[in-house]
Amino acid sequence: MKHIKFIQIMLLVISLSIFSGCVESLNGTPAATPTMTVQETASVSTPEISPTETIGTKSNYIVYVDDYSFYRVIESTYKNVVYENFTFSINAGDNVKWDSNTEYYDILTIISDQGLWANGSARLMNNKEFNYTFFNPGTYTFRIKEDKKILPQTIIVKP
Repeated sequence: MKHIKFIQIMLLVISLSIFSGCVESLNGTPAATPTMTVQETASVSTPEISPTETIGTKSNYIVYVDDYSFYRVIESTYKNVVYENFTFSINAGDNVKWDSNTEYYDILTIISDQGLWANGSARLMNNKEFNYTFFNPGTYTFRIKEDKKILPQTIIVKP
């Protein structure tokens, strides 16, 4: 029987604690019922962007040179190249190869008016070639040292 009384007392204490917010206080005002509030915090994750160099597909151009002119330009994948008045445009990072179609004994030297290379380094002989990669935007002109009558070639390098 002692256990039953103890259980009844415990139930009364639990009941009073549960319903304590629903009764009036001794002075006649309603007792405050504790409430739980939930605060939401928004967590916005901003992706960290690291600078990377955008590298597109670089192109390779072939300029065919003979004893008379810079006569033809092709892109190495055989895309059409607009080549008017010995002028064509490329992008920074593109490579140009000058290829000679001269007789075995003929020597042609490509000279850069802007001094991009030493004047003797771009020497072309039969089936020889010279490569140069253009990194800086600008307008560049080239001549054939051995024949001053051949019109110069202009390459416009876009950024």
